[in-house]
Amino acid sequence: CAAAYIVDTGQLRGRGGRAFVHNEEVTPPTAPHADSPGKRAWDRLWISPAPNPIRLMKKIFLEELPSFFFKGTLGSKAFDPESCIETNTPVDCLKISITSAPPRGRKHKFQIRLGSNLQSLRCSMLLASTAIDLGDNLSGNLRISCWDDSSLRTGDCTSMSQLRVVVDSLCSCDIGADCLISDGVLLQVGNQHAVFSVETGNVINNDKPKLSINDHVWLGRNSTIIAASECSIGSGSIVGLGALVTKDMPPTSLIVGAPAYVLRQNVSWHRSRFPTSLQIDEIRKRYC
Repeated sequence: CAAAYIVDTGQLRGRGGRAFVHNEEVTPPTAPHADSPGKRAWDRLWISPAPNPIRLMKKIFLEELPSFFFKGTLGSKAFDPESCIETNTPVDCLKISITSAPPRGRKHKFQIRLGSNLQSLRCSMLLASTAIDLGDNLSGNLRISCWDDSSLRTGDCTSMSQLRVVVDSLCSCDIGADCLISDGVLLQVGNQHAVFSVETGNVINNDKPKLSINDHVWLGRNSTIIAASECSIGSGSIVGLGALVTKDMPPTSLIVGAPAYVLRQNVSWHRSRFPTSLQIDEIRKRYC
């Protein structure tokens, strides 16, 4: 359970809230002495790990990938030999499965870049020709469907209880760092099928949508984000349970409803249910 708080005042929405001024410079106190009772509480101060500045990546081409990665009747045969995975995580530690999208006269070619510390991530992929970049320290369950010439990127330190991402041909999806994604969440980018005018016969949904979930966004249970054109959710925002988002949303906002609207602005959230003032201030400086 996470805590939501008001950015302007720092007041927690719940028991035990503490107030502080939005623009006040807060100097963290000196860490307690190792023998003091407060040292253990200090050590529990939650701060997201900084992204790794350098990734020593190893490129593994199709023929070198283990057969248990591939599902479906065609297995790895549906993919171009130049398809590859770049990773610094031992292959045996990766919990991923790859299934080919239906072939369309040519073999699919994927490029997948995997960060470090992904042992807690389970990922199933239905792939055409696509580029995927997953950051460091991801956890949870991720189900991906990416079609021709699409792309998907996630930032570091994002957790996903149960996320499904569908990225249509020529579309892209970008998920920021330190996001919290509950179960039953769907990100849909593009329409997947043509919509045309009966009068003229012209296709009217030729856009190439892009979905951007910025850093430190909390997507509540069973929420749905649909990008039929450009769509962005600002950093620090909260998308409520069951919300349906189809348009841009500002940062540090509480977003609810179907269709979604901004219920309150200048609010954000913390992973801990009862964060300290120092923990809140760290989030405010970094994302708000």
